[in-house]
Amino acid sequence: MSNLTDLISAGGGGGATVAFNVHITTSQTWTPPYNGVGTIHLIGAGGGGGSDKAGNRRSGGAAGGYCKKEVTFSTSTNWTMVVGAKGNGTSDQSGSGANGSAGGNTTATDGTISLAANGGGGGINGAPAVGTASGGDVNFSGGSSNLGQSGGAVGTTANGQNGVGGFNANYGVYTADSDFISPYDPLAYGYLTGGDKGGRNAWTYGGAGNYKDGENGGFGGGGGHGNLGTNYVLPSAGHGGIGGGGGASVNVQGLSADFYKFQSGTGGVGLILIQYKTIT
Repeated sequence: MSNLTDLISAGGGGGATVAFNVHITTSQTWTPPYNGVGTIHLIGAGGGGGSDKAGNRRSGGAAGGYCKKEVTFSTSTNWTMVVGAKGNGTSDQSGSGANGSAGGNTTATDGTISLAANGGGGGINGAPAVGTASGGDVNFSGGSSNLGQSGGAVGTTANGQNGVGGFNANYGVYTADSDFISPYDPLAYGYLTGGDKGGRNAWTYGGAGNYKDGENGGFGGGGGHGNLGTNYVLPSAGHGGIGGGGGASVNVQGLSADFYKFQSGTGGVGLILIQYKTIT
């Protein structure tokens, strides 16, 4: 493929087969640049992780939902595109626990078609509500989380993976992965590419005082947790990748931790991806 103009002219007036992408990362009114057939992918934003200075009473954030639909585009139609904002993490300093905020909803409508990939819930004292989806040919919910866990992940072939972690479990492991892990392919049509792993959960190494923060999730993945363990250190939690939930930051063993800052991870922002298949 040399350029889009060549592909259009190659169609002989009957419609050229193409594959090019339009990434929408900010809310806007969008007018299709060409008539044709394409697929819209929507990802809701991830929720921010919760934090708890005094115990293990907050979860990571849930992931946003995923919606996909093949549509016929017209240059005479305007679409209202809303991209969900990331959910914020928290830093509990009171010892009462602090909830993360929910991720924003991602929506697309031309006045006739209405698509939604809702944001994931923020970390709470329990399992946060997952981001749901509606209106598409495919609609999947994001992964959830639970106490002391990483954030949930986005799912495109099934509901997203739930967070990983908890008391004395899964330290230093990779967490909730997107299910579209692969190299990014700009010529792909009808499915997402370029997904990535969830961030590793925080872990300690080589004795007291040595630790690694929870890692940030890749595209669609959840952020790793940041849990205070027996070495009296508090790694920060990781942020979610696009659509992924932020990791929880909690004091899993209830240790005295007045001087620690319990910072959880933020969720990942939403996204709209438009893939043209044919131009007429």
